[in-house]
Amino acid sequence: MNNIFSQLFKQAVAESEKSGSELQEACSKQKIATLKNEADAILNMQIPEEFVAFLNHMDGYSDFGLMLYASHPVYLEKSDSWIYGLIESNQHYFQFFPVMIVLGECGDELLVYDDKLKGYKNIDRVGGNVNAEYESFWEMIDDVLESLISK
Repeated sequence: MNNIFSQLFKQAVAESEKSGSELQEACSKQKIATLKNEADAILNMQIPEEFVAFLNHMDGYSDFGLMLYASHPVYLEKSDSWIYGLIESNQHYFQFFPVMIVLGECGDELLVYDDKLKGYKNIDRVGGNVNAEYESFWEMIDDVLESLISK
């Protein structure tokens, strides 16, 4: 498994594989280039490089109640569910959080990158109250996964 992933995320992915969850392949360089252009043109924001690195190895993730958005909406046949697309989701959230790009979600929480402050946050979906702030994408993901995997 790739070295960019945190140990806890690697553990989650291994558990996902064991349980038969559908895991996504890497996002192609072409799709990433298109996604970056769309984020710039539609959202007037740049996708944080840590999230781009994630997409380079896995184009979205959904298990344990955690969803990390994909380059485009992806239907998961086994679970009859979707991994939401980054641009599509952010077109909805932009009206509420215009300086943040939403990278994923977990229950009533959104996992975002604050473009103005250049940091990661876990915020409430409704109201935008900040639950936690992080220096890195993987610090944020690990914090969320710790509570999900220990349940």
